[in-house]
Amino acid sequence: FFFRSSTTSTTKSKDAAMKFPALSMLLSLGSLLRPSESANVLIVGDSMGEFSTNVLETFCSGSTVKNAALGGTTAAQWATYNEDVVAGCGGGYDYVWISLGGNDLLGSPGCGMSASELQSLVSSAITNIKTNIAPGATKYLTTCYCQPQGPEEGSACNTPQLVSKLCDGIKAASDADPDVEYVPSLDACGGSSTQFSNPGYFEDQIHLNKRGYCKFFTRPAIQSLLQCGSQQTFDCEAMDCEMTGYDLQCNGDAGKDEFGGECSPFQGGGGGGG
Repeated sequence: FFFRSSTTSTTKSKDAAMKFPALSMLLSLGSLLRPSESANVLIVGDSMGEFSTNVLETFCSGSTVKNAALGGTTAAQWATYNEDVVAGCGGGYDYVWISLGGNDLLGSPGCGMSASELQSLVSSAITNIKTNIAPGATKYLTTCYCQPQGPEEGSACNTPQLVSKLCDGIKAASDADPDVEYVPSLDACGGSSTQFSNPGYFEDQIHLNKRGYCKFFTRPAIQSLLQCGSQQTFDCEAMDCEMTGYDLQCNGDAGKDEFGGECSPFQGGGGGGG
C-alpha cells in the first residue's frame, strides 16, 4: 500500500476508515508494513570497534554504520581527540557505540590499573565524544568486551578475574551518565568473570571473528537498544568466520587490511554464553 502524506489525503483516509471498518484495518496494516526508518550508527574507540568493520549492518536490520574506531587507541587518547577523528563519516548519528578501556588496562604495569582508574579514563573519553566528536546522538552505547579466549603472550592480564575489573570500570562510567546505555558483554562469547571464552568466536586471543561479532550483536539487549528491524535468525556457530570490509573505515585510517586469524574449533561442540 502507498499513501500520500498530505493533510488532505490523510483526512480523507480517516473519514473513509470511520465509514468502512474493513478499510480501517487495511490502513492499520499498511502502517505496520511501512519500512522502519534506518538507524545511523557511528562506531568509535579501539580495535573491538574497528575490526567489526560494517558487519553490524548484517546483524542489525535497517542500520547504516560508519566506523571511525582506531585499533590500539586508549580511552586516555579519545579524551583528547576532536571532530577531525570522524572526518568523512558524515553526521546525524542516532547511536554511537563506544568501545574503550581495554588498551588502557593492557598497557598498565602488571595489569594493575584499578576499576576506579578505568572509570575515570572512560568517563573523560565519553564526555569528550559526546561534546566534541559526535554530539547530539540519541543514545551512546558502551559494552565492555567478550572475555578473551585466553591471555595474550607475555601479557600480565592473564586471568579472567583481571579482565573482569575492566568491565566494572566501564559500567561505572556508563552508569554515571544518563545519555549512556551499558550492555554487559563479558559472557557473550561463552566466558565469564572466572572463565575464558570459547575460542571458536575469536581470530586471536582477544579479537573476535565474524562468529564472535554475530554472538555479540544479535543479543536481544543490543537489538533492542539500536532498534534493529525485523531480524532473521543467525546460526553464529555455523557461519564463515572470516571478516571483510576493513577498507570501509569512514575516516580513512584503517589499521588493518585483511583478516589475519584462524578459524578455531569450538570447545564442547560450539555455543557460548548469551
